[in-house]
Amino acid sequence: MPYAMAVPISLPHPAMIDADWADSFAITIDDPDITPEQAAQKIMNGRPVWMGYLLALRNAMVRPLGLKTAPEPDADVIGLFPVIERGDDFIVLGMDDRHLDFRLTVEVEKFQCGQTVIRSSTLIRRHNMLGRMYLGTIMPFHKAIVPAMLNGAFASR
Repeated sequence: MPYAMAVPISLPHPAMIDADWADSFAITIDDPDITPEQAAQKIMNGRPVWMGYLLALRNAMVRPLGLKTAPEPDADVIGLFPVIERGDDFIVLGMDDRHLDFRLTVEVEKFQCGQTVIRSSTLIRRHNMLGRMYLGTIMPFHKAIVPAMLNGAFASR
């Protein structure tokens, strides 16, 4: 059974050249036909139930600070996040806000043996002290959420 694991990522990254923080997780699956958009949709739909509670708490806490709690109504979105860019082997989701900008990339790498590596990377550009504090606060949750979402989307296949 596949299982998501942390993998190295280096900066700068083409999805956000001026990111100052990044991490990445990957999972290998037996699906040679999956597209980046399909993978992103599965990841977003595979989020654990407890993540919804954390997002509701996050939104209640940041709303008074004037931070975004949802994408624009007319945005092209996958899950909670607007699509920024699409390519043959990647899709980039993300949002810009006054405290930080973030990108979520989902990349697929297909191999001759019929396996595909799906890599989910988070890239952050912090703008100010609020952005640094926010990232520090959510980091323990982020490190659990991303692999849980990958496992929820693909480990049961």
